[in-house]
Amino acid sequence: NNNEDGDKKPQPLRFVPARMPGPTFDTSSWSPLTLFQLFFSPSVLRALIANTNANAARRLRAGKFVCKELTVEDFYIFMAIIIFTSLLTSDYWTVLWSLHLSNPQEDEENEKNTANYDRLFKIKPLYTEIVTTFQAHFQPHQKISIDERMVASKRNSMKQYQKDKPTKWGYKLFILGDSSTGYTWNFFIYTGKSVSTTGQDLSYLLLFSSLGKGYTLYIDNFYTSSTLFKDLCAKNIGCCGIIRKNRVGFPQTNNNDLPKKAEPRGALNLLACGLWFFIT
Repeated sequence: NNNEDGDKKPQPLRFVPARMPGPTFDTSSWSPLTLFQLFFSPSVLRALIANTNANAARRLRAGKFVCKELTVEDFYIFMAIIIFTSLLTSDYWTVLWSLHLSNPQEDEENEKNTANYDRLFKIKPLYTEIVTTFQAHFQPHQKISIDERMVASKRNSMKQYQKDKPTKWGYKLFILGDSSTGYTWNFFIYTGKSVSTTGQDLSYLLLFSSLGKGYTLYIDNFYTSSTLFKDLCAKNIGCCGIIRKNRVGFPQTNNNDLPKKAEPRGALNLLACGLWFFIT
C-alpha cells in the first residue's frame, strides 16, 4: 500500500473447525487410567503385547533368557512403574547411589592382592547381622541339609556359573536349611576358594554349640566323605548322603555286591563298617 491508501487490516480468516474445539469425549467422568486408555487402545495393547511375546519367544529360542508370557495386567504394571519413576522428584536415587554397608575408610584399608584382603568385607555388616537373625528366630527340626543356592548377579568378580541351576550366573551360597520347612538357618558365600569335604567348611555352617546335638544331616556326594562322617559322629550329629565308590574310606570289597541284574527291581544290600552303613 502507498501512503495515500493508508494501512488496511487483513480480513480475518473464517474459523470453521471440523468439530467442536476441545475434548471430543465425555469429560463428566474420567480418571488417569481412562485417559491413558484413550491413547493406548485395546488394539494398540494387543499389538504391543503380541509383538513383545513374539520377540521374547525368539530370544528364548536363542538361549538368551527365560521370560514368562506378557499379559495386559503385566503391561499396565510395567507402564505404571515407568511413569511413576519418571515423575519421582525425591532424593531416592541419590540414596541408592550412596548406599554402602561397610565403613568407607576401612574399605580403603582392605587392599586387594594382600594376604589379609577380605572379598566379602563390603557386605560383612549386613551379612553377619542377617545370619545372626536367621538363627535367633528359628530352631531347626531334627532333619537338616546342606545345599548350594545361586543369587543372580553378573557384576561381581565372585560370580559363578552353574549350568544346571535355574539361576546360572551369580553368587554361590552354601546353605544349611531345615528339611521340614526349607528355612535357611545359616549360610556362607563362596569366594572362589575351594570348599573342602573334610568337615572344616561344613562345621562353619553347623555351629554345633548353637544348633545342639542329635541332628541328622543330609548331603550330596560332593561332601560325603569318611573324614566328615567321623567328625560329625564325634559331635553326636548323624549324617546321610550319597557316596562315590572311589572316595577314600569306601569299603573296597566285592563280597556283598549285588549282581548286575538284581531281582526284584529295587533290591538293595547293606554293608556295615563300624558305625557306618553302606547301602548298594
